[in-house]
Amino acid sequence: MANLPKSESEFLLAKAEQCSRLAKHVRGDLPRSEAAAELDILANELMARAVEIDTSRDRAETLKHRRLHQAAGIRSAGGSSTR
Repeated sequence: MANLPKSESEFLLAKAEQCSRLAKHVRGDLPRSEAAAELDILANELMARAVEIDTSRDRAETLKHRRLHQAAGIRSAGGSSTR
């Protein structure tokens, strides 16, 4: 999941926003209130998925940075011990 493009989560958030706006438009009509509720549920699911994607990407980037810093620390510690 960490290799998904950033635009994937942005796309999901945009779709979630569209669902929320649609839900507001159809909420007034009683037969459509069920559709509005479904749109709200879908919007929440899309937002949750976008957060999962971003969280996964952030964790992967953090791990990558930690590994790079650890490797750099090992190299500099190794280099200073030979002096």
